[in-house]
Amino acid sequence: MAEETAKQVRERLSGDPHRPLYHFLPPQNWMNDPNGLIQWNGTYHLFYQHNPDAAVWGNIHWGHAVSMDMLHWQDSPIALSPTQGGWDHMGCWSGCAINYHHIPTLIYTARNVEGEMVCLATSQDDLITWQKHPRNPILALPPKDIPLTGFRDPFVWQNGLGWNMIIGSGYPGKGGAVFLYRSNDLMRWELCGSLFESNDLEYGDMWECPNLLHLGEKYLLFVSVMGQGKVIYFSGDLQDGKFIPQQRGNFDAGGSYYAPLSFYNEAGRAIVFGWAQEGRSVKTQQAAGWSGVQAIPRQLSLSKDGRVTIEPIQEIEALRGEVTEFGEVQVASRQAMILPLTGDCLEIQLEALISDGSYGIRVRCAPDGEEYTEIGYDGPSGKLYVDRRKSSNSPDTTRDIRSEKLDLQIGDRLELRIFVDRSILEVIANKHWCLTSRIYPENKDSLGVQLFSRAGETIFENLKGWQMERIWPG
Repeated sequence: MAEETAKQVRERLSGDPHRPLYHFLPPQNWMNDPNGLIQWNGTYHLFYQHNPDAAVWGNIHWGHAVSMDMLHWQDSPIALSPTQGGWDHMGCWSGCAINYHHIPTLIYTARNVEGEMVCLATSQDDLITWQKHPRNPILALPPKDIPLTGFRDPFVWQNGLGWNMIIGSGYPGKGGAVFLYRSNDLMRWELCGSLFESNDLEYGDMWECPNLLHLGEKYLLFVSVMGQGKVIYFSGDLQDGKFIPQQRGNFDAGGSYYAPLSFYNEAGRAIVFGWAQEGRSVKTQQAAGWSGVQAIPRQLSLSKDGRVTIEPIQEIEALRGEVTEFGEVQVASRQAMILPLTGDCLEIQLEALISDGSYGIRVRCAPDGEEYTEIGYDGPSGKLYVDRRKSSNSPDTTRDIRSEKLDLQIGDRLELRIFVDRSILEVIANKHWCLTSRIYPENKDSLGVQLFSRAGETIFENLKGWQMERIWPG
């Protein structure tokens, strides 16, 4: 029997009720970190950590897809594979893509029995096939005589005529760290010391996937905290090779978003992709035949006070289909209201004033109330939350509450954008706070939407819901 094409695999798996329809994921098997994001001659390229043989972590290659709009993707051949007996025979791990004197270049983490190191590959045919550099590894070892928790995930950018690279790391029992290197030719790298490090174990002792962006007059540094499954950010200044933080916060507090990677597109927009991890057992993922989703691409900036501003890319609006507009809706105290809006692929927008009460919206609601996911604001604590305790009747899924403290006062306006795509839920509040979660309703009728108010009447304003068009077959 002939091997299935990527399109045929997608068609075969499209009937899975938990498989997203307007988010990127490979045809099958495992995906985690986004890698090598770049726009080249107008075309967007997404590389990603990928196991082509099973829906489990391991055997890591670089998968590859291309797009003209960051929404509709075409599968490309695998870009990087481990070389037997080579520096990367234990995997081609996370890294980035750059334009090096008009040569597309991937810089990635390689692993063998000696540890982690940095390697390089280039393409001569419009980013389809890649040749590993004969002088690999371009950075063989971490700083000498310093015990580290890890040394990986290069992030590289041009600085004048030279190049800068940061590497994720940390000190055991002390805190995370980001090292800074400089080079004129990508081959010889000079260690400039630690760009930034923490003495606070609240943020773990290993920082993965560091990103540094220059946004306006300030810099944004964000890292993924190994062992905690969360992403934190710092904003501040860069002086003499040292990052000086002035603000810090959670990049996403939903419990499922990890290892984001950013890039500037050809128009100068700062765009970030991030991996939405599964929230179900390895056995279930293997049975499904796929694992891992890329969250909606987000555009980044910094507010005047240094807080990160996160918005879904404007292109996402092209996927909006039928709209239901409610305008202003009043919900009495301790009441719920079923909306004439149903579906498992939705975008919802709403606004409400901050009060000392509690209110919100439920999605993927079953008619009998047995399943639903609640997105709410709790006045007494000042927190926005996603409650997954009744998201699924399956005991195989993560069912918890994730929350984020909002810096809002009574009378301020809470603005929510909510994206539902079968098993992925993304909530963005006031362009500053994000909660990405995975949900797996078992009931085929868990498609309803409800508003609720727990204490005092709540007025919901500018309430709209769109059916979202699928980008995959099914």
